[in-house]
Amino acid sequence: LNVEAYVMPSRLTTYLPSTTIADSTLSWSHLKGLKLADPTFNQPGRVDMLLGVEVYAAILKNEIIRGPPGSHAHNIQVLDGFSLEIIHNDIEERKITVMHHHMDFDELLHTLWELDYVILSTEGNTRDIALRRLTQLERRLQRDMKLKTEYTKVMQEYMELNHMEEVPEEELRKPSVYLPHHAVVKDTSETTKVRTVFNASSMGSNNISINDELLVGPQLQEDMRSLVMRWRLKRVCFIADIEKMYRQILVTKPDADYQRILWRIDPNLKVKDYRLLWVTFGTASAPFLAVRTLQQVAEDEGKGFPEATRMIMEDFWMDDLLSGNDT
Repeated sequence: LNVEAYVMPSRLTTYLPSTTIADSTLSWSHLKGLKLADPTFNQPGRVDMLLGVEVYAAILKNEIIRGPPGSHAHNIQVLDGFSLEIIHNDIEERKITVMHHHMDFDELLHTLWELDYVILSTEGNTRDIALRRLTQLERRLQRDMKLKTEYTKVMQEYMELNHMEEVPEEELRKPSVYLPHHAVVKDTSETTKVRTVFNASSMGSNNISINDELLVGPQLQEDMRSLVMRWRLKRVCFIADIEKMYRQILVTKPDADYQRILWRIDPNLKVKDYRLLWVTFGTASAPFLAVRTLQQVAEDEGKGFPEATRMIMEDFWMDDLLSGNDT
């Protein structure tokens, strides 16, 4: 009988049988004169070969040798030149397996966060687009020197307040998203007439923006109508706001790489890569992050300031406070 066989690089299974069977089985009368397929069947040993059912059927004969009732090897199937015995072992086998594992919960949590961490790799090339927008902005600023002075002042403030930093050269190739930016002039504003707007809805080379990837988050504050109505019922009203609210909230360094920008003071200088270190106005998640952070401050620090806590939770609309009292 020709059989096609495959050699496995590792063993098939553990030793069989798992324990030694009593030597008395070798002296059974109905086994005498038989050429057993495994003469040392009662000793644990390696499995050398697995035969497929088609091979078993080809070497099987009709002859069956039966042992006396109650014997361990009561049925013996005769093969072509060998005998296959069925052995029952009365010995109860018991195994105890002990496993000791030291678990580092910090490492486990870090691994869990890595599983949940989504690399925003679908935006395509965003740096080239940001570079083209910077060139367009520079041409506009060159035509209006007053606007250029104000815009440069705003960008300089970002650096002085550590709201953005230059990306180290060794980190330039890390996964990132570049946001184009431009100037918005509001002459009626009493505080900031020139604002820098970062366009997080700008699409990359494959028509996907970072705002397409970011989650907006749930609504955490009451609707504007309810807040204003409650405010107008107060005998004494006052208003206040949080200065640069978004730029009070730090983001992690890996997240900051997804809000990079390009900037240079003069078109003759080399373009530099920066990353915004704080929550950025214009990103889809910014309103939720700002409000949630403000409310978390109230939860963490509000035990000694119950009235301030109430105002934060009930009287704020984004960065504007509308509150008051009857006295």
